[in-house]
Amino acid sequence: MGQLALDLRDGIAVITFSNPPAQVMTPPMMNALNRMLPQLRSDEVRAIVFTGSDATCFIRHVSVDALDENTRAERSG
Repeated sequence: MGQLALDLRDGIAVITFSNPPAQVMTPPMMNALNRMLPQLRSDEVRAIVFTGSDATCFIRHVSVDALDENTRAERSG
């Protein structure tokens, strides 16, 4: 499924993407990022850093089919 973690300190938001071992981006991870947006838009946040939990890569890929399914589900429901 994957997870996102948000660490906000001294005006810097660090978002860590974690989905071992494949390190792929999933629709639930994108939804989690969307839910973080209001907090990230705060005047308190001066910078946003995206990182991955795997030292060898950030995100390997995103399934376009999964994105399409997710978009259709959001629009219909």
